[in-house]
Amino acid sequence: KQEDLGDWTGALTSYEAVLNIDRSLQFARDGRKRVQLLAKTIRDMEAYIKDPFVLSEDRIFAEANTLLSKAQEIENAGSAYRGMLTEYSTLLANAAIPIILVLISDNETEITIHKYGELGSFERHEIHLRPGRYTIVGSRDGWRDVRKEIILESTLNPVTIHCHETR
Repeated sequence: KQEDLGDWTGALTSYEAVLNIDRSLQFARDGRKRVQLLAKTIRDMEAYIKDPFVLSEDRIFAEANTLLSKAQEIENAGSAYRGMLTEYSTLLANAAIPIILVLISDNETEITIHKYGELGSFERHEIHLRPGRYTIVGSRDGWRDVRKEIILESTLNPVTIHCHETR
């Protein structure tokens, strides 16, 4: 059976072919609906797996967890699906574990992390954030703002950010 092998495109094509012959066949209508839902769920999970750094944003992380709940409700989807579901579940579990971000500055630059908030000025600051993509902005009156895009992972070294060019 194509669904058991994880051939969702083939399964959908087969159901469509059966429905082209007889649109009243309930098993084909149910199968098409099931495979369409499964295909969408897989596409959505694959998108997060390909770019897990978007999970640092609260709204997206919540959406990803809602997707996990819905994905876990799908039964009899075959071993390929179960493998992907396990990978996705592990990804979300890891994305929920905060990492320490160490910021180094000059005690005069005002630091803001987009998606988090203003931190103020400091020489060294540690903050716990979910892994992911962040934008750090430093600003100081009379100085050119600085902006750094980072990927927060456990291997990230301390990040130095301060304004160094006057306007």
